[in-house]
Amino acid sequence: MNNSIKDLCDISRFYGSNKDFVLGGGGNTSYKDEKYLWVKASGIPLATIDEDGFVQLDRSVLNQMQGKAYSEDTDQREREVRDDLMKAITDPGKGRRPSVETSLHNLIGYSYVVHLHPWMVNALLCSRNSKKFSNEIFGEEVLYVPYTDPGFTLFKKLEEEITSYHTKYSADPQIILLENHGIFVSANSTAEVKEIYDSLLNKIRKRIKEFIDIKCLPVSDRLAEVLPAFRMALSVDSLKIASLRYNTIIQHFARSQSEFQKIFLPFTPDVIVYCKAKYLYIEHTSTPESIIESFHFQLKRFRDEYGYDPKIILLKDIGLVAIDNHFAGTQTCLDVFEDLMKVSYYSENFGGPRFMDHNQISFIDHWEVENYRRQVAKGGVASGRVEGKIAIVTGGAQGFGGGITEYLFKEKAHVVIADINDEVGNKFADQLNQAGTKNHAAFVHADVSDPASVKNLMNETVKNFGGLDLLISNAGILNAGSLDEIELPYYQNSISIKFVSLDYSSPESLLYSYKIDKLNKKWQYLGREASLNLVNLKSGTYKIYL
Repeated sequence: MNNSIKDLCDISRFYGSNKDFVLGGGGNTSYKDEKYLWVKASGIPLATIDEDGFVQLDRSVLNQMQGKAYSEDTDQREREVRDDLMKAITDPGKGRRPSVETSLHNLIGYSYVVHLHPWMVNALLCSRNSKKFSNEIFGEEVLYVPYTDPGFTLFKKLEEEITSYHTKYSADPQIILLENHGIFVSANSTAEVKEIYDSLLNKIRKRIKEFIDIKCLPVSDRLAEVLPAFRMALSVDSLKIASLRYNTIIQHFARSQSEFQKIFLPFTPDVIVYCKAKYLYIEHTSTPESIIESFHFQLKRFRDEYGYDPKIILLKDIGLVAIDNHFAGTQTCLDVFEDLMKVSYYSENFGGPRFMDHNQISFIDHWEVENYRRQVAKGGVASGRVEGKIAIVTGGAQGFGGGITEYLFKEKAHVVIADINDEVGNKFADQLNQAGTKNHAAFVHADVSDPASVKNLMNETVKNFGGLDLLISNAGILNAGSLDEIELPYYQNSISIKFVSLDYSSPESLLYSYKIDKLNKKWQYLGREASLNLVNLKSGTYKIYL
């Protein structure tokens, strides 16, 4: 790897690993010399990108695209542009697809181009008075571009704007602000790119009157009864995961219908890619029953009106729920929608929020390029024997239980490691998650001889993943020695963990199964029927279907 590409990788990971700048597979970066352009492949996260995550293209082929006449039909034109981009790839065998903004990167006359979507910048660019405040804050030497559909249309618009800018200033702009989209910063060194970003963010920061202190808030136990209902109803074609987040900025927008109206539509294309364009708000949240009733009533209407299922559900005074095919997807959804909340909240400093309009949303929602990015984010075809299942393994941090946990995780289950050894349990979960798979391992401290601890284990599992499919009762104590050497407290603890714990875990499991059965009988027509499998390694295996 030459130094220029190394610098490109370094700056990509520098910004990509900071959620204040970019989320999911959004944003893109590039480096170019006289002959070639290296640009981020579509859908590849900047946070972990290496040299293989970039596509090398022949600039002579890219330059030919600038003067080429393409179809006036939008869909046909975008296909033609895509095909020409693919022809410019120097190593098509890698199977990577260049970023949709590749032509823009080639157009800008600097070696390094870093395109990001910082919430602080978008709070300005997604506001009603964005152009006015941009001119006040940055001056005329920053190029401001009104919203334009991404792809070839945006490329031609920027080509025209950059030509005019160059005529006026005898140089290309180093800062390009794209309304309801993001920012391009360009320079001939990555150090200068960082300096420019630092400077412009400081200028915006000075215009913000007050920053909200974002802190995690306690989660209501009502969610442990509600999330399985969401998961069942939305697991039509495949098992879904439902994850919850609650903090001070979510609390701000969840408190009323009027606050929800400030976030009820997307501000940028990225929001549509990861969260879709429409979201549910549930106002009646006093009881689990009222939440579920309201959810199912709204879900039917939502499906009839929009033709797809919601990925985002905001519950009044309770929190934000994201639904996706896997845990990694729910976390990206939560991150992106929380980012949308920040944009809305801070846009009040610049005249208030300005959403994308219907035509802009429709273009992104049906655009083949963004549908491709959705597919990259989803990952490959399901391959595990327990793909999408949610499992608890008690005593799952090490030994026999650790082996079970590891096997389930390799077979694509989402696993909860329930153990009293916090250090080992957390380390094991981190080790499993380092593989970078779409499923997730979580550690929950659990003493299976304590009924309150077992109840907390069940609740935490449901809050993290949206349900429970498999409970493996493995926790136990082994003492090597003769009976006359065993002290009474140790013996009592051993019996409690091995046998009495079943009296605690089984009722909690039965209660969960009973609630699931009630949901099955009432709402089965809306989604998938659920069940809970119990495996007791002390006395055999059995299943509960109520």
